[in-house]
Amino acid sequence: MQARLLFEVAMVDLIVHNATTRDFDTMEAHLDASESAHSAAEFEAGDEGFHRTLAHSTRNPLVCEMYELIGRARGSQLWGKLKQRSLTPENRLRYQRDHREILEALRRRDLERARELTQQHLLRIQANLLEGHRHVPR
Repeated sequence: MQARLLFEVAMVDLIVHNATTRDFDTMEAHLDASESAHSAAEFEAGDEGFHRTLAHSTRNPLVCEMYELIGRARGSQLWGKLKQRSLTPENRLRYQRDHREILEALRRRDLERARELTQQHLLRIQANLLEGHRHVPR
């Protein structure tokens, strides 16, 4: 999560400058899929699609490759167990709201707000994943 915080918040600059309307539409389609998901696996597929599209919308091949490493970490057994335990209905709804707010800030090309929302979202995920393992402020 520390790497995600550093990397994904930094990606926002490139997204704001390089993303297209089509990228934003693709992000929204992933959000729609995650919001209508009937299972945790379906939700995760939409969530991963949203975050992967963020990386691809930077238009930077190195960023895309680096995000693939993050994707592999998110798919690991340990991370999966933490996600499974932490993905409560309340957390899922909060993540969905976070994603919508991030997308809207990106569409407006509001760099500072998009950075702030992305950081808050990732800190929230970190706190939820690690709850009970060590103290992380929400």
